[in-house]
Amino acid sequence: MIAVVSLLVIILALVYILNKAFIGIRSIIKQRRTEIEMNALLQESLLKDDVELTDWVIPLSEITLLEKISEGSFGLVFKGRYKNSDVYVYYIF
Repeated sequence: MIAVVSLLVIILALVYILNKAFIGIRSIIKQRRTEIEMNALLQESLLKDDVELTDWVIPLSEITLLEKISEGSFGLVFKGRYKNSDVYVYYIF
């Protein structure tokens, strides 16, 4: 009986861990898709003005998120650092 309960606890722990990992992966995929969509929209907009896309888009990997400032129904606001400057990042759900 104890062995069955132990096995169930281990299975539940593994399911919990795999679920958390899957949620993290989904979040990364969603973030990347959003970045691609925003880049496409920005590129389309910039083509009209003959401005380089690289002047406007900052990869998230170059920003250090320091703390969560706020959270709402549409997204999160983080304080961060980019090239020794304070920045604020709005992450849309």
